[in-house]
Amino acid sequence: MFKKKVFMLTSITMLLLLLFVPSKVLAVDYTIDSLHIQAELLENGDVSVTETNIYTFNGEFNGIIRGLVPNQDINAEIIDLHAVENSEPLTIESDGYTHRIHRSGSDETIEITLTYTIKNGVQVYEDVGQFYWAFIDSQNESDYESLKIEVMPPTTSTNVSTDSVIAIGYDEAFEKEKIVEDGSVIFDLGKVRSNRDANIRVAYPSEFFPSAPLLKGELKETIIAEEEARYAAIQEAEEKREFYSSFGNTVLPLLAAVLFFIFLKDYLKYRSKQISIARELEKVDRPPLTELSLPATISLTNYHQLSSNAMAAALLDLVRKGNVKQVEEKTFELVHSNALLEHEEILIAWLFERVGDGQRFSLKQLKAYGKYNNNSSNYLERLNKWKSAIKKEINENNLYENKSWYRAMISSSSLFLTPLFILFGMNELFGYVATTGVIALAYLLYGIIYNPKTYKGSLIFYQWQQFKQHYRQLSHEYWDSWSEDEQMRAFLFALGIGEDDLKKKNRELLKHFEANQTHFNSNSAAAFDPTFSFYALALMSQSTSSSFQSTNNSLGSMSSGSSGSTFTGGGGGGVGGGGGGSGAF
Repeated sequence: MFKKKVFMLTSITMLLLLLFVPSKVLAVDYTIDSLHIQAELLENGDVSVTETNIYTFNGEFNGIIRGLVPNQDINAEIIDLHAVENSEPLTIESDGYTHRIHRSGSDETIEITLTYTIKNGVQVYEDVGQFYWAFIDSQNESDYESLKIEVMPPTTSTNVSTDSVIAIGYDEAFEKEKIVEDGSVIFDLGKVRSNRDANIRVAYPSEFFPSAPLLKGELKETIIAEEEARYAAIQEAEEKREFYSSFGNTVLPLLAAVLFFIFLKDYLKYRSKQISIARELEKVDRPPLTELSLPATISLTNYHQLSSNAMAAALLDLVRKGNVKQVEEKTFELVHSNALLEHEEILIAWLFERVGDGQRFSLKQLKAYGKYNNNSSNYLERLNKWKSAIKKEINENNLYENKSWYRAMISSSSLFLTPLFILFGMNELFGYVATTGVIALAYLLYGIIYNPKTYKGSLIFYQWQQFKQHYRQLSHEYWDSWSEDEQMRAFLFALGIGEDDLKKKNRELLKHFEANQTHFNSNSAAAFDPTFSFYALALMSQSTSSSFQSTNNSLGSMSSGSSGSTFTGGGGGGVGGGGGGSGAF
């Protein structure tokens, strides 16, 4: 058993470490300050590429990673890859499209230059030759603080007219292109986040590539038509965004205002009821007399939270009522089962028949019951049955208004916001998506949470809340003026609620009682004599509450519930095919 527990503890610890330790703790800590790519198109249709990679490392590192995925749709190929730093060659370890450039160090900024050739990188048609490429794609897991791509025509091409050059950027490169006087195209993307596509497309007159394989047909008009269609689609999407943005600016505040009006109306009704009750009642400085049992009172005034302290209080309330008596320090005996409420019958059957011997029940037996894991399902079943019976008593006393349809109507209103949620999302109005989600959630939660009490329920709740406030500042002299039954009901109520300041008050009053009852002492059998009701009950409360807490903790909780490369390889996700990314190890 011990080995099994050790194994389980070790497994849980390892799982938590894997779940909650940040990935950067397990990986290299670095920043890519700059990636500058210069792509020179050659007359034969190949592309000569020079990349300048600047990294800043915090801590130790072994090198950088560059993923280069060729556009296989055009039979392109990456060849002649080399890496240097300050003219010194570096070792490259390639695995498919992932290349590790070895250069170890610690806490420094390095600059590594990569050179390679993209064979067949340019598609040459009868009118133009195009370079359509993705140097990074959505598979890249690193941020670039600065990314710049330069595309240059063949060096033999002179007097290049900028009007003859077509330059297009997609995704992160959209509208980042600039054609300079010599015909080169610069895409200055600035900061680029991870998992982003950034495809480029540049076309020059076909005569710039005299020795490249020639493809049949013309491409220029197709490119222009595609661009016109793309811009038309962008314009249409922008107009739709403006429409739905204007629509959202009207509808969302209106929906929020409707919910606020509903809330304000219900709140004013609640306040009116509270003011009426406050006027009707005098100061509540003694435990109120109500139709509810103690467990139901605790549930109502504690927002339906019934802890193990409430179970202990329920048992001791049966002692107060005479259904159960204490026969030894930690042993109880069933006296009679007359005039019991349903939840009291459940509690007695549970404790005296399931845990005890049918007639007697001890805290020692409760402790033994809590040690067996097999009792977990039985414990929860009986606990839920007991709580359900208490809820039934509350419902039978008509303490809550029947607002089922009203609540359902408010909650279901959140469903009508679903089309808005979808429309805003389709039009990339993510701020409106978030706002719609918040409003929908507010409607849903309000419909679930709103459960107003009747006047009777509010009256009982108000009385006990006022009593709690008074009990915290209760003087010893005023306490002494209470009847013994009032003292017991107040003491058990505070025990069942379980708030720290109420438990502290109970301990204070118990000490006061002991100081004034000198005939009680630890050696006297009278300490366990039921005729001294309050003192015996107060003493029992400490061990009883502790035992129920221990059992609940044992059984209730049982059923509750390599190198740090940041580039995964790229996948040719770009519009132009190919792809790539960066990382470190």
